[in-house]
Amino acid sequence: MFHDSFRYSPEIWNDLFNDDDYDKVALDHHYYQAFEGTNNKTIDEHCSDYHNEAGMASKFKMEVWFGEWALALDNCAHWLNGFNDIDKIPGNGCRYVDCPYSYLPDDLKVDFDRTASYIGPYGGSKDIQFMCINEGKCQMDGD
Repeated sequence: MFHDSFRYSPEIWNDLFNDDDYDKVALDHHYYQAFEGTNNKTIDEHCSDYHNEAGMASKFKMEVWFGEWALALDNCAHWLNGFNDIDKIPGNGCRYVDCPYSYLPDDLKVDFDRTASYIGPYGGSKDIQFMCINEGKCQMDGD
């Protein structure tokens, strides 16, 4: 199994192996509509996009596995585009809601410091104030 490196094209990968050498070979494809930059589509349009993306798998010589996928339709979901990495998350138009609290019993639950300037762990950036500590708010995906 190998990842398509976000280049989901049979023209790129069908010549990788000889025609008689595709036994036990699979292409790992990650399809995320959240990063297409269009979140004004109807549910039917999104479903059609998934159908078309999956249908393209028949053009590959090897099996195609959708090994990692999400139904996220925008990039506002917390940590969707990086692990506390605000540099990678535009956040334009994202809605903010109260960060969730633990549902565990009091003797087991743990919470983060909702007044701290920074909380970890971090991705490539430590500037997450807008992501997690925006007056106790977290980004919310969808509407």
